[in-house]
Amino acid sequence: MKLELIFRHLDATDGLRKHTEDKVDKLKKYLIQPTHMKIIFDMDRHLHTVNITLLEKGKEFHAEGKTTDMYASVDQAMHGLHEQLRRYKEKTKGHKNYERSKEGRLRGAQSMYDEDHLSAAASYYNQKKKKVA
Repeated sequence: MKLELIFRHLDATDGLRKHTEDKVDKLKKYLIQPTHMKIIFDMDRHLHTVNITLLEKGKEFHAEGKTTDMYASVDQAMHGLHEQLRRYKEKTKGHKNYERSKEGRLRGAQSMYDEDHLSAAASYYNQKKKKVA
């Protein structure tokens, strides 16, 4: 994964780089095929902003953190990204690709019309018909 750190209106410090890289390492358990992560650090007067954009497997995730402390902004943005990735992973977990799911639906529809199922339905219908008559 390519990690791109951009600093605007402030100097890059080793502590901030390390803190950010540690947070990115914690996100790796949610990443499937990350291709690019871009983190922009910006300072406007007393407001520190961190924008994170993550490209993964054709999907784009974006998170932002704004506080008066740059480290807290990193934590806030990473927390937002963590939640997005967690929800996305839970949503897609256990899902098969489209062809497999379509095949499964067709197989299930065919089993509804097999001989055993139809004979059982016919006998049930005949029993109900006898009780009513």
